[in-house]
Amino acid sequence: MPVGDDLVEHRVGRNAEHIVLSLRTADKSEIFTRNASVLAYLENVFAALRCTKPRSLSHRECVGLSGGWYRGWASEETARHYAKVEPESPEFNEQLWKSVLAKEQKRIDSGETQREIAPRVDAFLLGKGLRIDTNSTEMLLRECAKARLEGIESQLRNAKGDYSPDPKAGRFPPSLDLTQAGAASDKGLTLDALFKKWRDHPENKRTVSQATVRAYDRAFRALDAFVAEKRSVPPLTIPAASITRAEIQQFAERRLDDGTSITTVNDGDLAALKSILGWAVKRGLMTGNAADGIRFKEDKKGKRPTGKTGFTEEEAIAILRHALAHRGSGRESAKMEAAKRWVPWLQAYSGTRVGEMGQLRRQDIRLHNGRWALEVTPDAGKQKRGNAWLIPLHPHLLELGFVEFVKAAPAGHLFITPNPKVYKADAPDTRSKDPRGILGPLSALNNRLAEFAREVVKRPDVAPTHGWRHRFKAKGRLPSLNIHPFVLDAFSDHAPRTEGEGYGFNDLFEAMAEAIDRVPRYKVE
Repeated sequence: MPVGDDLVEHRVGRNAEHIVLSLRTADKSEIFTRNASVLAYLENVFAALRCTKPRSLSHRECVGLSGGWYRGWASEETARHYAKVEPESPEFNEQLWKSVLAKEQKRIDSGETQREIAPRVDAFLLGKGLRIDTNSTEMLLRECAKARLEGIESQLRNAKGDYSPDPKAGRFPPSLDLTQAGAASDKGLTLDALFKKWRDHPENKRTVSQATVRAYDRAFRALDAFVAEKRSVPPLTIPAASITRAEIQQFAERRLDDGTSITTVNDGDLAALKSILGWAVKRGLMTGNAADGIRFKEDKKGKRPTGKTGFTEEEAIAILRHALAHRGSGRESAKMEAAKRWVPWLQAYSGTRVGEMGQLRRQDIRLHNGRWALEVTPDAGKQKRGNAWLIPLHPHLLELGFVEFVKAAPAGHLFITPNPKVYKADAPDTRSKDPRGILGPLSALNNRLAEFAREVVKRPDVAPTHGWRHRFKAKGRLPSLNIHPFVLDAFSDHAPRTEGEGYGFNDLFEAMAEAIDRVPRYKVE
């Protein structure tokens, strides 16, 4: 099992009911991370062991899986370890690798290498939730042995002084998502396990925001609890494939009876279930999407949905005037005071999300092509789609003194203070961890700014901070401004509707600057 950077062997007897092992750390945050890693690994192992029909791998799939063995041996650190050469040894040379290469070729010809790596290959496959048939196992072992030999050849090339791009590295196709395919025959895949497979899928890790993951998790847990109660079984034991359309319908109706709004049930609970169940169907984990087509009719009575409308001109001016006049109380931090002063103005002239402005750092405000601009970047914290883009500042922001405020601010974030207990400036964010200490302070800032806006805008069908996003889009579509849709989308990081829509813009930033200069300034005097 993976425990930190090590692999730990643990023997399990036939009558064992629990697996107990040391996580080898006293750090609380690391304990959580390692425990989750062990559980995820074991979940795949059990899925593979329950699989009654071993999978047959194609030659392409075997070559893709063997790429890991090649990359390991092409790594100097790994090669030194397995060749039993000390890191500081001067013997790490051409003659050494010729000898290692000759020995490895003999071991492969005799089958010794294949026998040696077989247990590691088995453990690797179990960790991915895979059981494969005998022919596939033999083919995979041959490819792994071949990849190992080529890794040694790579070390020999380097020892000869050849550090040109590796000619072998490109022959390995990307390793396919075999975990889901292997588990597809497991009809006992639970709702909880299905959600985790969706959450941990590499594509979803890159593209799905943390807020969406949390919302989908709540929906799946609520459905699991409802069905478990209805069937009189323990929670977290419900097979995903056993969920019926009637149960999802009854679950949604229970949510309505409990006082949840129709919009939340439709666009929150049901949307989450449809999305993940549909994802499972596409990957062969399930044969049908039981949530598909279930939706309650909303009696809008002429009203627009909550959060889907922007501020009126009067509301916008009221908030901006409120921001301009704000002076912090004695209990309010300087950064919170600055956030209430500047974030509404930044949103008003950009159509960005409150979190994108709330996590700005001093270095994110800079000159670009002679023009002041701000950069929205995931390097600053959280960004929904993981993109980075530049937004030219409206001239009114310069007149109000925003650039002077930035220049006088200390290095780092302008409006929040990352949690010092977990903050690491260069740590990558994930949905399950927050190594930069951003999420808590950013959530608090969002709440305070929403309360601040509600002091002057009481209308319930407008989101107190997200209303700027809708207003900016609505203003940009006015005939008097006539901002091209592609340019308008660029401010708020919305994907263009068609590929051809973005044709003709050689310099998007220049087009955005020309557009923002035409946006009328808010007259709050």
